Amino acid sequence: RSQSSFARNYNDGIGQGSASDGIAILGEVESEQEGVQVAAFARLTPLPRADVLSGIQTTALRYAGHPGLRRAGLSVTDWLALYRANIEVESAYRQNAISSAGAIGLGQLMPATASDLGV
Repeated sequence: RSQSSFARNYNDGIGQGSASDGIAILGEVESEQEGVQVAAFARLTPLPRADVLSGIQTTALRYAGHPGLRRAGLSVTDWLALYRANIEVESAYRQNAISSAGAIGLGQLMPATASDLGV
């Protein structure tokens, strides 16, 4: 199964406005058109079940004191956000996610890697 249908729309305005007036994808862009344009078909951010979110938090906190995170300059808060964001992007919080390459689970580890890590 593929995860090609999972996408996130940030709507941060990058590429919109006068800097992109020369690029028209559908029709002509009027020169007086300015401001942020919101995508009409933005997908909703997936929401994890409470038990999945609790497991993610517990696991992230287990490794929050790792020296490698301190060397990388990540605070505990940064690490928790990064860990959760990675799971959101990789599996959309689906524990049974399987990529076309064979990666499995929330973090999309390859089976051999998961075995090496003991998870």
